[in-house]
Amino acid sequence: MSTTFYPWNVQALVDWLKLELAERGSLQHLAAALQIPPHVLNGWFKSATPTITLQQIRHIAQYRGWSVQQTLSWLKLKSTHIEELIAQDMLSDRVSWSEAKALWFGPPAA
Repeated sequence: MSTTFYPWNVQALVDWLKLELAERGSLQHLAAALQIPPHVLNGWFKSATPTITLQQIRHIAQYRGWSVQQTLSWLKLKSTHIEELIAQDMLSDRVSWSEAKALWFGPPAA
């Protein structure tokens, strides 16, 4: 699997993670609450060009009580980046791209 870098609002994520880290007390507790491995959280803090997966976005959305769409908007992910994330997602290997998109974002508005 190749990784292509797309710009997104890493700073918003890092700032929010710092607040959550202060509340949770440790990186391990925050990682457990987010269901994201500690090394991934460390990567977001330290890397100039971190990557993120659709599954990680979904975990952040669930933790915050937001929809995936709200989280994507907050992180300022562009449609091309989102399409690549969907294509890379393991779920997309089992269903069509349009079905995967509907599962992640809901059915199209009528």
